[in-house]
Amino acid sequence: MYKLILFILITVSSTSTTRLEGLWIKDSKDLIINVYKYKNSFRGKIHWFKDENTTKRKYDNGLNKDEWLDRDVLFDFEPVAENKWHGKIFNPKTDKIYDAYLELTETNIVIVNPYIIIPIIGEKLIFYKYNKNN
Repeated sequence: MYKLILFILITVSSTSTTRLEGLWIKDSKDLIINVYKYKNSFRGKIHWFKDENTTKRKYDNGLNKDEWLDRDVLFDFEPVAENKWHGKIFNPKTDKIYDAYLELTETNIVIVNPYIIIPIIGEKLIFYKYNKNN
């Protein structure tokens, strides 16, 4: 009986883990993040972003677009509940790091809730599983 329960828990956990890994596109379609497993947590790198900077100038933090690609912006997301993780998110526009919750819904939507002090206050970011038809 215990083996069956352990098997079910491992299967459910690995299913949500597998679903979380991969490419996710922001609902505004201006950012794609590649979420990947790192040790016992998850991280995310910028895979692509829409660049409004046509003059090739450097952004406020001194980096240009090519230097942003493949940079980690999600750090140390560890499970806190089924399909829910807590970690840090880096906002390149403000050059700041925030605590955040990441929640994976049953319909392949990731809701990222960055916050300062209180998780209720903060703008939620919506990402959809990316495929070339998005």
